[in-house]
Amino acid sequence: MKRSKDFILLVVAEIFVVLLTADCLEMAMDRRKQPIFDATIANVTVTEGEIAILPCRVKYLGRYDIIWSRESPYVVLTHKDRRIIDDDRMSVERPTTPAWNLHIRDAEHNDTNRYLCTINTSPVMSKNVVLNVIVPPKILINSSMENVEVLEGGSANLFCNAVGKPEPRVEWHRLTVTDKGEQTQSKLCSNSNKVGSDGEVLVIHNITRHCGDTYQCVATNNRGDSVSKDIKVHVLFPPEVTVPSTRLGQEVGKETVLDCNVTASDPLRKAVWMKDGKEMGDEDKIRIDLYKESKYTRILSLRLMMIRKEHFGVYTCVGANSLGEAMANMTLYDYSLHRRNHMRTTTLSTTTQRGDSHPSFVYPPRRQHHHPNRDFHKENRKSYNDRNRNHIVKDGRLRYKTGRPNYDHVSSDERNSRTRETSSKDGGSRKGVTVGLLAVQMASAWLISMGLRIPFSLL
Repeated sequence: MKRSKDFILLVVAEIFVVLLTADCLEMAMDRRKQPIFDATIANVTVTEGEIAILPCRVKYLGRYDIIWSRESPYVVLTHKDRRIIDDDRMSVERPTTPAWNLHIRDAEHNDTNRYLCTINTSPVMSKNVVLNVIVPPKILINSSMENVEVLEGGSANLFCNAVGKPEPRVEWHRLTVTDKGEQTQSKLCSNSNKVGSDGEVLVIHNITRHCGDTYQCVATNNRGDSVSKDIKVHVLFPPEVTVPSTRLGQEVGKETVLDCNVTASDPLRKAVWMKDGKEMGDEDKIRIDLYKESKYTRILSLRLMMIRKEHFGVYTCVGANSLGEAMANMTLYDYSLHRRNHMRTTTLSTTTQRGDSHPSFVYPPRRQHHHPNRDFHKENRKSYNDRNRNHIVKDGRLRYKTGRPNYDHVSSDERNSRTRETSSKDGGSRKGVTVGLLAVQMASAWLISMGLRIPFSLL
């Protein structure tokens, strides 16, 4: 039993000696070999904030040491597996025996450089590792704009400062809102142009209210995700007030609505209806509503549910903002009176067309100036009446007067025609009287010749 145990111990001792000898021989052979890198150069690209792993694998390192350094400016970072630089983001990690990887946590753009994994052989052996840290595009909030207010007709300057590596390129888009409330891209105003090599400034010359929208700047460097920022442009202009009609007719007891359009830039300070210098509000049978028709236009509606006589008159629609005030008037009149006047005018016009040359509704005839001596001879009075018998007309009170008609209210052509007609009538009457007198004188002469005497008064 004792011999068997001694035998076992002897066998184990021999095996240990053999293994130890083999390791010593292998180490001796490794020492005779030169270290070998897995590669002589490597390129590593990471995004800012990530961990940059710089690989370095060495075979047959033997008694030599590994040193990590940065090329420009030259700085020694580590020796073996110990960090020398005062930067706790860096460390040497060895997941396997031949691995001597340099880890840089929270990589920054300043970490972009050429790194050397060096073996202190003679001559020195090195492996180059190029690190490229990409900085995604970022828009600087402090130096960019949020909202812009500009007067109509002026110039708007929009700034969008973006940084990144490589240098980002900035593109501008105009965002408009459709009738459905959806936001879509549209073309920039025709008088817009970009300034700067990368288009970081957008200038809109002679801006109008139609250019007031949301403008979006998009920064991209083709190596990272793009970023964007919205800038709201407010175009300011004074209010404009219009009404669809300056006059509106309605009858007592009926309902009507007075509308006016108020166009102004926001914020709208005032939009009211006024009558007789007083602002109107919601009362009994009166309602005022404000509707938004478009981006800048609102409709101010005044609803009179039952019109009374005191409701007739002039209404004023007033709109105001921080840049000024504007107003427009609308007259509400009694349509029943207008209709009666229209019917009377139509009736009189019809009468005129039937042949009444001197209608009673027109200007009254010219006043006649009679001779102050009322005791003049009857024959003269009779002769005077005969001359003016054809010019008896009615005045405004339907009383008959004599005299020549007044044609001041008619056109020149009609006045001339009526004057010729009157002249012809007067001439005819005078000719008839003259012929009658001659006939009477001839008859009297014949009777005298026959021995009869005719009193002169008959003539």
